[in-house]
Amino acid sequence: MRPSEEALRRYALDDKLRAAAKQGDLAAIKQCLQEGASVKSTDQYGQTPLYLASLHNHQKAVEYLATEGEAAVNEGTPGCWSGRNSPSLRIACLRGGHIGIVRFLLRRGAIVDGCDDGG
Repeated sequence: MRPSEEALRRYALDDKLRAAAKQGDLAAIKQCLQEGASVKSTDQYGQTPLYLASLHNHQKAVEYLATEGEAAVNEGTPGCWSGRNSPSLRIACLRGGHIGIVRFLLRRGAIVDGCDDGG
């Protein structure tokens, strides 16, 4: 069965949102959200827009996605970050130098004592 035109449009819009988050393009993020893109969408690796913005150290994008976009800071990423954790916080810590993002996510309630698939 072929996906509907609406499903294809939604997929393209969600993909555009993730690309904008990865680039830190705040104007494009705002536009995508206004057009109905989902902050919960994931790519083939299970990465959300919030995760991608955290990974690439785009603090303004992280802040916008978490506040205006209402992205959940503790939402696990299937396959590699499942369980109780904050994948966006974890990647911001692991990449180093993302102190502003770490502080912001902590203020938003990111779980600091969570675990991943390995415990």
